[in-house]
Amino acid sequence: MKTYSFKLPRELKVELDKLAKANPNINRSEAIRRAIWETIEYARKHERLPPIFQDVYDGRPFVVTSIKIDDDLDRELGLVAAWLKTSKAEIIRRAAVHCVMSMKRKTDEYVGKHVRVRYGIF
Repeated sequence: MKTYSFKLPRELKVELDKLAKANPNINRSEAIRRAIWETIEYARKHERLPPIFQDVYDGRPFVVTSIKIDDDLDRELGLVAAWLKTSKAEIIRRAAVHCVMSMKRKTDEYVGKHVRVRYGIF
């Protein structure tokens, strides 16, 4: 296992922690590891990183976050980073953004006139 540290917008880290706490079976690091695999698969299929809204980064304070990655994921991350000519940290950051966005969609609540539905958790 290798430890990676990367910068993440503070609000995004708080949101990631909050969403990860909502599911007792998954912690923040595991959610990000899964998101990294999904990001790698996306990059191979589309030959680019998944798009994100630029305002996720703009003008927001960043905090350093760390996760542990196994050797297989580290190797794949290195290959994709070299192929896309980007840093491993940017791939991990994009994966974290994608993870929060998808987890939020899955845990959103729909409130209608007669119905209240809470979508499933991760």
